[in-house]
Amino acid sequence: MLFRQIRRFLIVGLINTGIGLSIIWSLMYFGFSAVTANVIGYIVGGTVSFNLNRLWTFAASNSDALTVGRFFLSFIASYCVNFTVLSLGLSHTVISPYILQCIAAVAYSVSFFLLSRYFVFNEQR
Repeated sequence: MLFRQIRRFLIVGLINTGIGLSIIWSLMYFGFSAVTANVIGYIVGGTVSFNLNRLWTFAASNSDALTVGRFFLSFIASYCVNFTVLSLGLSHTVISPYILQCIAAVAYSVSFFLLSRYFVFNEQR
């Protein structure tokens, strides 16, 4: 079951990342800062992620306010990981902001899978 969830989470993540990075890079192209573009991209991505992961990855039946709240807290925590990686990269390296967005997305994804599996959609609590 763990490997099926990881595989599905990765597929959802690819879909979500494609959507999120498309938004982020488009906004950056049109003059938005990397940070502003990142915030907007992750807000859109969070909505997509909740629905796909709840219904398909974790096949969870719970969609009550508590689950949404746990998802939001996990999303914020994972986004903080993402934002920290991005901010440190922007301020301490010469790596392209586009590459840094990808590195930050990986850090976010690992954090978010663990929180989703064990905190948000764990119906065995």
